[in-house]
Amino acid sequence: MTLTPAQKAAIVAALTLVLGIFGLTVVPSNPPSSTPAPGSSKYAACVAPSGMTALIDQDKSDSQKPWRIPPGSDHAEVWFNAAPLDAKAVQAGWTQSVYLDYLRNGRDVWNQSPCLDVHVVQLEGNYRGLDQCPAGKNCVPIVIGDGGGDDGNFNARESDGFTIGGDIQVLRKLSANTDSKGCNERKNVVAHEMGHAVGLVHRRGRVLMNGDTYGDICTADPDEYRNLLFDYGRQIRR
Repeated sequence: MTLTPAQKAAIVAALTLVLGIFGLTVVPSNPPSSTPAPGSSKYAACVAPSGMTALIDQDKSDSQKPWRIPPGSDHAEVWFNAAPLDAKAVQAGWTQSVYLDYLRNGRDVWNQSPCLDVHVVQLEGNYRGLDQCPAGKNCVPIVIGDGGGDDGNFNARESDGFTIGGDIQVLRKLSANTDSKGCNERKNVVAHEMGHAVGLVHRRGRVLMNGDTYGDICTADPDEYRNLLFDYGRQIRR
């Protein structure tokens, strides 16, 4: 019999209560992380939506590939490594603290998918200051500079239908004018390009993954998470 996530949670809660009577505790198999665990919100498991046969609102002129989920796992792990801001970026008004907020937002947006475990080197206690991803991990460098076309770009490396690497370029001259929700073009583009780096294509409509830059959209909509479920959930044999 296969238990649902809710049934598993109920069993753990009951065991915790019983063991607590005897002064014992339940030790989690996965220690707490500094980022939301895969599946911590929106969806409970990385399962392709029933009846879904294609990506929702895909811009047919665009193509992007997911990372391969390792055997025995139920999610892909992706690390982002942000290069230090150069003098020109600082002159354009970029600051390290605000840049980290943009990266944190992008990490948290895509960590809401149960198919992903997203990290930013500069936000991880064990790696902060090292400016390099852990050895053997899927790693995507991010640079703020002159590249990236009109706003930004994920330069993907692909093989056999999967992303195997790449780097993100974000245009330093993007506007920093912030709306009442704390969103601006810079924050939008950082989250957008991180979305490409985890496998999302451009979409039609006024959404985060549209090819245009929207300075008032810095979070994903439900269909972007469904597209991740579609791309990654099909990899998992159940």
